[in-house]
Amino acid sequence: MNISRDYATGLLKKYVKGDYLRKHSLASGLIMERLAKRFGENSDQWYITGILHDIDYELVNEDPKQHGVKASEILAEEGLEEDYIKAIKAHNGENLGITRERTIEHALAASETVTGLIFASALMMPDKKIASIKDKSLKKKFKSKSFAAKVNRDIIREIEKTGIELSEFLSLALEVMKQNESLLGEGNEN
Repeated sequence: MNISRDYATGLLKKYVKGDYLRKHSLASGLIMERLAKRFGENSDQWYITGILHDIDYELVNEDPKQHGVKASEILAEEGLEEDYIKAIKAHNGENLGITRERTIEHALAASETVTGLIFASALMMPDKKIASIKDKSLKKKFKSKSFAAKVNRDIIREIEKTGIELSEFLSLALEVMKQNESLLGEGNEN
């Protein structure tokens, strides 16, 4: 059994109350959906995996050793397929002792991490809009270790393990977030 997009959106709203975390989750899902199409995978399930990857973040009080564990329990109960649950756990592999190996795992880790870089870049724009970020500027900010220093560039680089070049991925992620800015909002200060 698997869950629908609408059902997954309901779960996101039920478990994730913070505005920024919801926007981050949605952005992650949208990027995953685009990557699924690129890889010929199930775009609905990749989208769902993206939006639900942080479903337990507030429940575990941001405890990195529990993040992903509680999510796997919730999502197994809700009927999400094990393959997608494994990817959700693996996105926090560094803290759970899980090595990411599958394409979906690398894609999710890179996708959810790149959203932080893009949201931070938007905050630097005079109008605070994702639409104002230039592709070249994002790539420059990626290289600047002092910009959005908490964004782990090594995890974003994992996208290369899927066969996609880093530069192409940054462009793809930015394009997806620009196209969906009305859903993601602006000025993501939270």
